[in-house]
Amino acid sequence: MFKHSLISVLSLIVILNTLPALAQPAPLRDVEGRYFRYSLPQGWWASESPNGVTLYGPDGSTSAGTASLRGTPGQTTPDRFIFQTLQTLGVQNVRVLSSKAAPAMPGCTGVDMVYSFTDRAGRNCTGWMRCWIANNGISFDAVLQGTATVAERWEADAGFLGTLVGKISLIPGSGAMGGRR
Repeated sequence: MFKHSLISVLSLIVILNTLPALAQPAPLRDVEGRYFRYSLPQGWWASESPNGVTLYGPDGSTSAGTASLRGTPGQTTPDRFIFQTLQTLGVQNVRVLSSKAAPAMPGCTGVDMVYSFTDRAGRNCTGWMRCWIANNGISFDAVLQGTATVAERWEADAGFLGTLVGKISLIPGSGAMGGRR
């Protein structure tokens, strides 16, 4: 068991709540899922697993979410993990627009990255990911937050998408993100 896992998850929840809140395009509906609490605008839907939740806009071109992995064999960096995640999601033509250190989290290294990409539907998109990694020499834990939308809506949607990520919280005792039931 990795000693920083609980710290990582708890710190994630604190940092999620520090994201900037900007104007919302529609009233939000508070949802208590199986593992997470979150807010959805009208017409949006969510996909949950014990490792995270992703919120999707009505046409599927906009998303916001968080995820965590514990005890993954090997070592990695936040940048490498973001690129591996994007590859797994099937995006193409990834180009880093900006990258800086993420807010400090004890025992972790982190990065905030804004990037452009082409999604599976061929749309030009822009996204943001914040990733923290805690390596222990044998395995690593990862905490990831992210948002994405079509490129022409990025400037208008980025703040609101950050607000949605900031409203995601873990349900204690749900067994999510490596927690115990």
